[in-house]
Amino acid sequence: MEILSRSLSEKEKDLVELSTALKDKDQSLRAAEKEFELNKTLLQKEKDDIEQANKDLQESLASLENEKRQVDNAKERLEVIQSETGDLSIFEVKLKEEIDLVRSQNLELLAEADKLKAEKAK
Repeated sequence: MEILSRSLSEKEKDLVELSTALKDKDQSLRAAEKEFELNKTLLQKEKDDIEQANKDLQESLASLENEKRQVDNAKERLEVIQSETGDLSIFEVKLKEEIDLVRSQNLELLAEADKLKAEKAK
């Protein structure tokens, strides 16, 4: 009976050790699960932040492309205006030459008229 009692005592001791080991393992697994969930939450937040940054970058890119189109359109309009300005400058020079010619002819006519008046007055 003593052997049986000792054997039962050893088995009880083994069971207590096994129970303690299982509790420790359970606590370790729970801690690992908590850490896993925390990491999962942090990674999800990081993913969300990256997706938001990507969305912001896409919006910025679209805005920049729009601004580039506006700049290109403004450049085209400027080229047209510069071309028209060049044409107007040429026209202005020709017009000034024409005005100078008319003034010269007018002066000649006035001189001729004065000459004719002087001859008539004699």
